[in-house]
Amino acid sequence: LKEVQMRVMSIAAVHRALYSEPTSGRVRADDLLRTVIDSTITAGMTDDRTIDLQQSYAPVLLYPDQAVPLLLMASEAVTNALKYMGRLDTGEASLSITLSVEGDHRARLRVVNTRGVPFLPADQVLGSGLGRSLIAGFATQVGGVIELEESEDYYDFQLSFEAASFDPEASSAGLSLE
Repeated sequence: LKEVQMRVMSIAAVHRALYSEPTSGRVRADDLLRTVIDSTITAGMTDDRTIDLQQSYAPVLLYPDQAVPLLLMASEAVTNALKYMGRLDTGEASLSITLSVEGDHRARLRVVNTRGVPFLPADQVLGSGLGRSLIAGFATQVGGVIELEESEDYYDFQLSFEAASFDPEASSAGLSLE
């Protein structure tokens, strides 16, 4: 029930972030990501754990059709990171979220969390696979490629995608003005 509540809160945060800003067609994904991720982290950090949180967002302009699935995917990836996070033998527990620009029209979203000794008991983190399915669906909508790297100490989720250019033909497809 808590996972469903977090997903609903994520969707609400996305819509609140999108509709609170006046837009001229494109939106600043970095500003929206910061708002949505902060909300997701606040909702997901209900226990007494302390983590080293690092966030870095490069300015990326996207159309809402691409920004919405990116924001929902980022929220889902951060929710999963918090759910499966652990503390290393050194005592370190960290979460890093970055949005970087790669070339003229490419961007990369990256979410890295520590693994190790889990914060939550195994019976509380049984996965249904819904999160991974949602992430895969959102990646398809964004037109991105997911890369995952796992080790004993870290889980590294990356999404590389190209910012969509405006196509007036596509935006009016299926509309009839007769």
